[in-house]
Amino acid sequence: MAIGAAASSKGRQVVAMCGDGGLSMLLGDLATLMQYQYPVKIFVFNNRSLAMVKLEMEVSGYLDWQTNMVNPPFDNSPT
Repeated sequence: MAIGAAASSKGRQVVAMCGDGGLSMLLGDLATLMQYQYPVKIFVFNNRSLAMVKLEMEVSGYLDWQTNMVNPPFDNSPT
């Protein structure tokens, strides 16, 4: 959605908020943002999970399986 908002509102600042799992699934979007030089600020919630996938599984009656993530220290801080 942030790419569409940036494309339709040239020059305006766009803010995107996403989880770490969602960002990891759509890393190609970062390349698109750079290619078109869209002014998008991205805030990432580090909840160490694929939260929407987990929610969809639970609503469908499935056990949440493989929805927890182990993230690297993106800021280079010791864990």
